[in-house]
Amino acid sequence: MAENRIQQIAAKAVIVVRGKILILHPSAIDNNRNWHFPGGRRDNMNEEIENTAKREVLEETGIDLSLAHGRVIMVREWVANNNKESVQIMGVFFRYDMDAEPKIKLSEEHDRFVWLNSSSIADLNVNKEVPEILKILGV
Repeated sequence: MAENRIQQIAAKAVIVVRGKILILHPSAIDNNRNWHFPGGRRDNMNEEIENTAKREVLEETGIDLSLAHGRVIMVREWVANNNKESVQIMGVFFRYDMDAEPKIKLSEEHDRFVWLNSSSIADLNVNKEVPEILKILGV
């Protein structure tokens, strides 16, 4: 018998500055302890998916992408646990290019950030989409 799962949509922002991408490390309040891209789940179905990415980036990092135009570079699905309930997530990854590293003010959801490239990934425990994106972008 097939398992029933709640399905949700998430948007992630791949912010690129001079060949490096921004990733965040979740704080102790998050069960996911791997480094990942800023972003999160859509709060309501009327929110455009790119606006979800922009809202989440602002909430998590203080970076305002409201005037930026991202482009979709990857769509992936994964299973997460939300309050001990299995959730199927469809994630849309948007690329945003910036000329300079913006000032970052982390929310309580994250405790560290790093500007990453393929040579600096070895020592970090990252979600599986991070090396995929590095390869796609060639950084």
